[in-house]
Amino acid sequence: AAAGVLALALAISLAIERRRFEQALEQRVAKLEAENHALREWAATSAVDVGASPAEVDSGMLRFDSATLDFAMVTDLDHASRDPKKLRWTALLRRGTLIREKSTSGTAWRIRWGATEKLESTIAVKNRGLELSE
Repeated sequence: AAAGVLALALAISLAIERRRFEQALEQRVAKLEAENHALREWAATSAVDVGASPAEVDSGMLRFDSATLDFAMVTDLDHASRDPKKLRWTALLRRGTLIREKSTSGTAWRIRWGATEKLESTIAVKNRGLELSE
């Protein structure tokens, strides 16, 4: 009888945890759908058309007024990121600055590249490590 009570308690506990997980998942999906909707609305009124050339972008509609915008890019080098002898994973981080230059003939953009940094880690899960580019 005690084993039956224990099995029933375990089943109830698992059912409760499953429902909590489902509710959390439903909330996350709803949040992502709302964010996706907001991004689509923004894209519809944005100055940037994915297929537009730089000359077609209405710089007056851009959301920032700074002449520079710092950014960073990272690559995990795919299969070349793993050093099989040292069990170490490598990625490259490159910094840059997007610079807007206004003139009487319009707006031009250029990139000033900064340093490239080597990132290393010995931590991996299921033989995958330093997955930064996802």
